[in-house]
Amino acid sequence: MEYNGFLKEPIYLKNAFALAILACGLIGCQNNASPIVGSWDMGGVGGATGMTSKFGGDGKVTTKLTLPGATPPPAIELTGTYKLEKETLTIDYTDVKVSNLPDVAKSQESVIKKQILDGQAATRTSTVKWEGNDSFTMTNAQGQTATFTRKK
Repeated sequence: MEYNGFLKEPIYLKNAFALAILACGLIGCQNNASPIVGSWDMGGVGGATGMTSKFGGDGKVTTKLTLPGATPPPAIELTGTYKLEKETLTIDYTDVKVSNLPDVAKSQESVIKKQILDGQAATRTSTVKWEGNDSFTMTNAQGQTATFTRKK
């Protein structure tokens, strides 16, 4: 297993966290009548699995995902606020919880959390394209897309 010399954490974790941040940065804010209110599943991004986002009618968002490579798999939960205006979705994550880190990464948990939040520090804005009431695709400024399906 390769390790990043700076953090002494497995490289797969660092890469997975970076991809998780990218995926999470595709999400944003809205008003109470918004069609985005509810829980959504997203396919794996960069090996992340079990990614779900819950958009509340109060403008709050929670995104949860698990990362492959260890048993039990590491999990990330991001919380913050979002706003949806027409086809523009903006998000600001303000807190992160990390669980099930492998022993080699546990001593760096605070650094990992900081890296995740620092990656989300700038307001993230994406374009949303609705595909009916139960699916939408988001495209970020770099042209990367993610498709969300409403949880039933």
